[in-house]
Amino acid sequence: MNQHNANRPLRHAIYAICILASTVMMLARIATVHSNSGRTPFLSANDRSRWSTIRALVDHRTFELDAIVFHEGKRDRDWYSIDMVRHQGRDGREHYYSSKPPLLTVALAAEYWLIRAVTGASLADKPMYVGRIMLVLSNVVPLVGLLVLMATIIERLGRSDWGRIIAVAAGCFATMLTTISVTLTNHLPGAVGVGVSLYAFLRILDAPDERRGRRWYCLAGIAAGFLVANEFPALSLAGLLGAILAWHDWRRTLAWFTPPLAALLFLLLLCNYLAHDSWRPAYAHRGDGARLLEVESRFEQLESGPAPAAMVQALNDGGLKVSPRTVVCPIDDQRWTLWDEATQSRYALRAAESGRTAVHVWDDWYRYEGTYWVPERLAGVDRGEPYWPRYLFHVLIGHHGVFSLTPLWLLVPAGSWLWNQYGTRGQRWLVRAHTVAALVCLAFYTIGRPTIDRNYGGVTSGFRWMYWFIPIWLLLIVPALDWLADPAQVRNRDADDLRGTNANDDVEGQQRTSVGRSRVRSWGKRVVLVAFAVSVFSAAYPIANPWVHPWIYAYWQHLGWIQE
Repeated sequence: MNQHNANRPLRHAIYAICILASTVMMLARIATVHSNSGRTPFLSANDRSRWSTIRALVDHRTFELDAIVFHEGKRDRDWYSIDMVRHQGRDGREHYYSSKPPLLTVALAAEYWLIRAVTGASLADKPMYVGRIMLVLSNVVPLVGLLVLMATIIERLGRSDWGRIIAVAAGCFATMLTTISVTLTNHLPGAVGVGVSLYAFLRILDAPDERRGRRWYCLAGIAAGFLVANEFPALSLAGLLGAILAWHDWRRTLAWFTPPLAALLFLLLLCNYLAHDSWRPAYAHRGDGARLLEVESRFEQLESGPAPAAMVQALNDGGLKVSPRTVVCPIDDQRWTLWDEATQSRYALRAAESGRTAVHVWDDWYRYEGTYWVPERLAGVDRGEPYWPRYLFHVLIGHHGVFSLTPLWLLVPAGSWLWNQYGTRGQRWLVRAHTVAALVCLAFYTIGRPTIDRNYGGVTSGFRWMYWFIPIWLLLIVPALDWLADPAQVRNRDADDLRGTNANDDVEGQQRTSVGRSRVRSWGKRVVLVAFAVSVFSAAYPIANPWVHPWIYAYWQHLGWIQE
C-alpha cells in the first residue's frame, strides 16, 4: 500500500471535520439571521421578492404580490421589494409580480406548502420559524450534499494529501457559497447543478460502466437542466458538455441526456408563462413592444394630463378600447405613457417618422409608480458602470474581483494547463469546456450587457453571477496544488523519470536544480496558505448578511476612493 492510500482514513476524517464545522457554522448563522426590523429572516429586496411570491402562491394561490407587499394601502417593509415588475394580469388589471424566474420559487412554494401542512405554521404568522426551516432545507442540506460530492471527486482526482485537503477546506470555508447560505438565491442551486453534472460527466468519460451508462447520462441531463433553469447564461456550459457527450456517444446523449435537459427548460418557460402570461422572462420586458397604430396627434404637441379627444377616438377606432378618462404623461424626451384606469390599459407613445404619434404595446414592466428602476432614483453601483474595461477590471481584480476576493482562484489557470497536458480525457474536455464557457459568460456579463446591468449584482458580497462556477474552480485548483506538493504525481511519472536517466547528465547540476525547484514549491505553498486565508476572510466578512459590499469595496470607500 502506497503512502497516499495509507493516509486515506486520515484524509477522510479531515474532510468530515471540515464539512461538519462548515455545516454547524451555517446552521448557527441561520439560527440568528433576521431582517432590520427583527420580524423576518429576509435580508434584502432580492430574497424578499422570492419570499413574497412563495407566500402568495401557497396562501393566495396566485403569483400576484399586491396583497403581500402592501398592507392597508401602504408598503409592508417586511415584504416589499424593489425586485418587482408590474403588468396587466389575466383579470385585465395591473398587478405586481416578482422579477425573478419563477421555477425555483414554485419548487420552494411546494416545500412551504408541505411545512405548513405538517406544522400548521405560515409565513404570514411565523415568518422566523418557517423561514429558517426553509433556509435549512433549501440551502444547508443541498450545500452539504455538494460539499460531500466535491470531497468525493477531489479525493478520486487528487494526487497529494496536501492538495486534496486544501481543496476540500476551501470548499467548506473559502468560497461565497457558504456566505449565501442564509438567503434565498438562485446561485446556490445553480452551483449544486454544476457539481452533480461534473460528477456524472467525469464518470461517463473516465470511468465508463456499460451497465449504468444510461443512469449517468440521465443524471447529467437533469443536473445541466437544473443549472440552466437557475443560471440561464450557464446554457453555454450545458451545451458544451452535451456536445462533448454526443461526440463520445451520440445515441445515449440523444436518448438520455437531452430529454431531461429539454424538459427542465420547458418547465422554466412554462412557469414563466403561468406567472406572467409571457414566454419571455420578466427581466426581458424593459422597453416598448410592437407598434400598434399611429394617431394624428402631433407627438411634440402632447401635454401632460387628459389625452386629446381625437387621440381617444382614434384609439377606439383602431380597436384599442379606452375611456374618455385616459391620461398621458411624459417618461422622457422620446417616450410618453398613455394610461386608462377604467380599462386598465397602458400603452407607450413615441414620435413616428411622419411627425404623428405612434402607439406601442406597453412592455416596460419595471416602470411604475414608486419604482426604483429609473435613472433619477438609482444609487451607488445600481447606476451601472458605463465604461466596460473598468467594469471588467473590478470584476476580475478590483473591488468585486473574482481573483482579488478569492485569490485561490489564481490557481485555476495553472491547474487547467496541467490537466490539459497530463489529465485524463474527461479532465481535458472539462478544462476546454470550462475555458470557453467562462470566457463567454464573462463577456456576456461585462461587454454584452447594458449599462444598468453592469452593477456587480447590486449591493452584494461578490460578483454573484459567476458563483455557479465555484465547483469547477474547486476541481481545477487541485492539479496546481498537487504540483506544489509533488510534480511527479501530476505528470504520472515517478521521481526518477522527472530527474532524468541519462548517465552522462551532470548529477550535481540536477541536484541543484531539484533543490531550487523544491524551494520554489515551498514558497508556493506559503503563498497558497496566504491566498487561502484571504479567501476565508472574504467569505466570512459578510457573515451576518451577504447583501453588503465586499470588504475591498468598503475599505476603498473608507479611503475615499469610491464615492456613492
